[in-house]
Amino acid sequence: MKWQVKLLIQSVLAHAPGGERVNYRLQWLNGRYEPVRMKSRVLEQARRLSKLIPHIQNGVIVEVGTGWELITPILFYLFGSSRIHTYDHVRHLRFEVPQIVINSLDSTELSEISGLPERELQERIHILKKCSTLDNLLTVTQIEYFAPGDACKTGLTPHSIDLFFTYEVLEHVPEAVLDGLVAESKRILKPTGIAYHAIEPGDHYTRDDSHINHYRYPEWFWAPMVKNNISYHNRLIASQFMKCFEKYGALISLVNNKVSEREIAALRNGFRTNSRFSSFSPEDLAVWYSEVIYSFPS
Repeated sequence: MKWQVKLLIQSVLAHAPGGERVNYRLQWLNGRYEPVRMKSRVLEQARRLSKLIPHIQNGVIVEVGTGWELITPILFYLFGSSRIHTYDHVRHLRFEVPQIVINSLDSTELSEISGLPERELQERIHILKKCSTLDNLLTVTQIEYFAPGDACKTGLTPHSIDLFFTYEVLEHVPEAVLDGLVAESKRILKPTGIAYHAIEPGDHYTRDDSHINHYRYPEWFWAPMVKNNISYHNRLIASQFMKCFEKYGALISLVNNKVSEREIAALRNGFRTNSRFSSFSPEDLAVWYSEVIYSFPS
């Protein structure tokens, strides 16, 4: 499907009654929740979280951007968290997708990835498989689900959180919300806690062909097509996210950027961007994925 057609469909659904439900079913028809694909995403996220286990075990966690699958909160539970607060602007969760996630869990694989005892993981997976409803699942895993919820105003006690986590979320929020999330992470993180953000500034719609195609377009074209409740991409550059973190005094301990040499060459050889992006270097625009960890030590 041409990306313009996909965006047009999503834009229409975003403004139509019941559009979220229709979009959900279209994802099913497109094979997004096939067990093999789900298992692959579970293992990929487990590898990512394995680097954060010291902050997960016995930790209180805030996740922003729950989505449809509950993969990350389920893995937080398996890896030993004590409580998870997860926030979304729309209530997407239905039990059928987390069930697929639970059925894909393999204690041997997760033990190899995480370094945690297989028996411990086995016991927790057994508890998950006994859950019969979404409410039951949320209760036994100590997951508090806020949707619609405002993660900029959690109401949580200051300096009470061990991990503030987002995965491919920050590129999907308005700039004012980004500021609010970073400010809230500063307020609620313990001095020993960390924020982890995986961000994809690159084009989500033509990524197989180009990570920078979205920088061509003026805002008057982009906003009506790609700034709605179903599809939203703020088009912030990787360095702009970093400036936001630094503005609030974050001590950045990790930056892992993925840069496309192909896109650097294209930008140097005449690829035309909209004037909004003309002040950024090719090296900056070509960052299509970024992992960042920061903290606010006392």
